[in-house]
Amino acid sequence: MLTPHAVHYGLADGILAGRQQALNQAFAAHPERFKYAAPTVTPLPTAVWINPPVQTKKESRCQSE
Repeated sequence: MLTPHAVHYGLADGILAGRQQALNQAFAAHPERFKYAAPTVTPLPTAVWINPPVQTKKESRCQSE
C-alpha cells in the first residue's frame, strides 16, 4: 500500500521501515493481539505490471542459453 510517488522518488524504504517500527512497538505492547508471531511488513515487489511485456522467440532463446 504505497503510492506511486513514494516508490518513484525512493521514499518507499523509509515508509516501510516506519511501518515495521510501528508493528514492532504494537507487538511489544500487546503480543496477545497477534496470533502466531511478530508481524512483518510485506517487502516492495521487484516489478509490477498491468500488462506484462510479451517475450519474442528471440528473447526466450537468449534466456534459455
